[in-house]
Amino acid sequence: MIIDDLITNRTQEDASYAAELAAKGQNMTEEEWAAYLAGLRGAYNYTDLNRVTEAMEYINDRLSGYGYTSGYKSIEISREQEPSGRLPKGYTELEYLESSGTQYIDTGFNANQDTQVVMDCTLLSNTTSAAAFFGARNEDASSAQQSFIAWSTGNGASIRSDYFGDNLSATYSLVGRRIVINKNKNVCTFDDKTVTNKTNTGQLALSLYLFGSHSGATANLRGAVMRLYSCKIYDNGQMIRDFVPCRSDSNILGLYDLVGKQMYPNNGSGSFIGGGEVQPVLFRDSELDPYTWYESDIPTVSQMDQYLANVAAIRSVLDMPDGTPNTPEDMEALTYEEANDIEQILVIVEEIMNRVVSGFRRSGQFAFWSGTLGLPCADSDFGRTWEELDKMEREWNDLENADWYLLAYGNLGVTK
Repeated sequence: MIIDDLITNRTQEDASYAAELAAKGQNMTEEEWAAYLAGLRGAYNYTDLNRVTEAMEYINDRLSGYGYTSGYKSIEISREQEPSGRLPKGYTELEYLESSGTQYIDTGFNANQDTQVVMDCTLLSNTTSAAAFFGARNEDASSAQQSFIAWSTGNGASIRSDYFGDNLSATYSLVGRRIVINKNKNVCTFDDKTVTNKTNTGQLALSLYLFGSHSGATANLRGAVMRLYSCKIYDNGQMIRDFVPCRSDSNILGLYDLVGKQMYPNNGSGSFIGGGEVQPVLFRDSELDPYTWYESDIPTVSQMDQYLANVAAIRSVLDMPDGTPNTPEDMEALTYEEANDIEQILVIVEEIMNRVVSGFRRSGQFAFWSGTLGLPCADSDFGRTWEELDKMEREWNDLENADWYLLAYGNLGVTK
């Protein structure tokens, strides 16, 4: 039974352990992650909301069957949202960032043999024999031993991958096509064309550029005329940059890094051209039950106010014994004692109902254990006497399972 699953004995130790795991964050062990996601006694998450909600609905149904109206209201979890966008206030996400060949972004990251760059882009034209989508090398020469670059060569008719002393080309026209370049260590894929360099090791002393190549002291850009839609950089499998085109409120164009949470402006000459603004999209996840909490849900203040209002409504129906906890005022900074109180209230209400049913005594009239009203004890002052029930050929087992309201009005259809 759901009432048996309620938790009323959380301790400070439980709360301290939950706080300890939360502080570890991504550094938790697999066992700690499993425990954290399953629901800790010292934390309050979607599993607690679902357990308590199920118990409240069960109790409310029992009260309704006995003629009571508690005022309980089911909470509908609306998942229709209007995303505010991925960028913080002060920045507007754009569809793309377009360069003329003289603009570039300095990523601030020095590539090594374990670097991966994934770029969504379109080469608009190729005005030079070689144009770099991104990269860096220690000298402006194809023989550079320290290099990590993705090129368009042959005036747009070929591609080339430079990887720490090994350069490899292939015939493949890119001009005017939107493609994804995935340069993962020594393997570089241009859409559906793959170039595999020799395996090597290295560490660049110069940072990676986007829209061009960081090439030695001369800073020969060899910039591409292109549009960039997004770019991600990984260091040994861990994402360290997640760039999206943006415009600041001061009308500066550049790339915003969702990982480092900062904007990278143009480091070259001239100005970028920005694409259209990315508009928020309304969506609703129809796969999820609107009355069940999920890990991805973020409860609103109004939802949690109704959650506690439901606890208070159920608590207010019956005369509660001394020592019954009060309903917490709000869910903000909920303590483990308050979490216990919420579920203890429901346990006590259930116990009272069970005592009433099992505490019928043979007298002139049934009496509510804590008051003077006869069954069903809801806006009524009369019930069936034992004499009347005897004539109706009722037995004790029948009465234990009887519905109070039907019993009081004499139309209970139980047959001996």
